Amino acid sequence: CGPCLHVLDEEVILPCGHTVTSPTCDSVCDATSRKKLAKKCREEVTFAFLPCNHRCTTTCANMNSEHPVCPSICGETLACGHKCQLRCSSCKTMGHSCEQKCERT
Repeated sequence: CGPCLHVLDEEVILPCGHTVTSPTCDSVCDATSRKKLAKKCREEVTFAFLPCNHRCTTTCANMNSEHPVCPSICGETLACGHKCQLRCSSCKTMGHSCEQKCERT
């Protein structure tokens, strides 16, 4: 008959340790469903990202993903002397570039 969309009037603990309020029956009916729901957990947590070593606030889902994305500004000193202003996750994939008016790049 399809997924049960009945809303439960309770809190359910997810595998990540956070709770979800008023989930549908289908989203918490078994361990696989709960794991799937935990991958969308929006609770804010503090996390130390590797290899950049930035410690910042992110979502639980991002922290527990296969490839967590660092939301911090890179801040690495570039050859021109300015600091990289790109998001850490961007410069790691696209490379550093000076975003300031700069005659030295």
